[in-house]
Amino acid sequence: MSRKKIVDIAPYLSKPDQVINRTVVTPMAHITSYREPFSRDNQIDLMQSHHHVLVNKRDDAKEILTKAPYNLLIYEGIKVWFSRSENGKSFQKGTKLEYLYELYKFDSYLKGKLLEIIRPFENMFIGSMSYHFELEYQRAYNMMSKRQKAKTPRHNVGYSGSPENIELIPLWDQFFMDSSMNFKKEIDFWNSLCKNRLIFSKSQPEINYCPVDIAKRMSKNEVQHISNNFRTQTVRTQIIRDIRKFSSIKSDHNWNAKIGASQFGNLLNIIRQFRNESSHPGYILNSQCKACIRGLKTSLEIRDFIELLPYFTPEDIYTDFISSIKSKLFYLHTSSQIPMNHIHKIENKIGIKLL
Repeated sequence: MSRKKIVDIAPYLSKPDQVINRTVVTPMAHITSYREPFSRDNQIDLMQSHHHVLVNKRDDAKEILTKAPYNLLIYEGIKVWFSRSENGKSFQKGTKLEYLYELYKFDSYLKGKLLEIIRPFENMFIGSMSYHFELEYQRAYNMMSKRQKAKTPRHNVGYSGSPENIELIPLWDQFFMDSSMNFKKEIDFWNSLCKNRLIFSKSQPEINYCPVDIAKRMSKNEVQHISNNFRTQTVRTQIIRDIRKFSSIKSDHNWNAKIGASQFGNLLNIIRQFRNESSHPGYILNSQCKACIRGLKTSLEIRDFIELLPYFTPEDIYTDFISSIKSKLFYLHTSSQIPMNHIHKIENKIGIKLL
């Protein structure tokens, strides 16, 4: 009876999926210290003893814990209503569990309002991109010679369908009917609007979402002609001009001083990050964006993002947003009986004052 060969796998544990004697060895994950899951009764005890949260009725506390996760109520809430330091473990004096639940609901409300204010910008942005792109393509097409036009059928630059069954459609139809369209793809399209990236070639594997993929169905002469005559910088300038007019900032000088063409790509990335944060679990009140823009710090918080809203939203939409947040803060103080010293910390987080 042959003895089974014992293989020492220790040297391979830092190298996943190494093949040892034709056997795939995948290292174990690093295990942190075990944290025993707590019942809701234990969670109530912990928030009282460890975090100094005031609980009046245990039955009411259990009901709240069925509606909102303990981790969000406590660990996210304490970053807003901390006692001495943001990294501390105790809530400021007088913090009731009912207040934390209202803060939890306020954060969800704020997320919804941010999505409401970003959505019109998205629609306007992709509408402007598709409009100016189509017009510029048409202008470049019209510069063809009569002989070249006779060989080149007129078409739009959007497309739908599978690679085996392509239908050429207007770009605005593609943008607004494509269910997979998201803000990252919109930014990718914007970033492709420069001469060194928007190349009308027969093969563009590195650009997986760009209307110029239709170049794969173009004739060689058409590709060359459009490449030489399509003005990417003109399209970018026209789109930025549309956004300036769309925004609450009426002065071109003020808009350019803060954003301008050089900072517009950064602005898009900031919008994308806070849009994603507004769609995900966790508190938007504690979110940070690792991006920079002229005049602001490199790590942006929610109050910094709210400060940027007028630069890409119309005045009426921005005014409605501010008014709705103030109304919600007023409700928290009057109806939910949350003290003003707690309200002030929310105000500091968002940069919007109730009074």
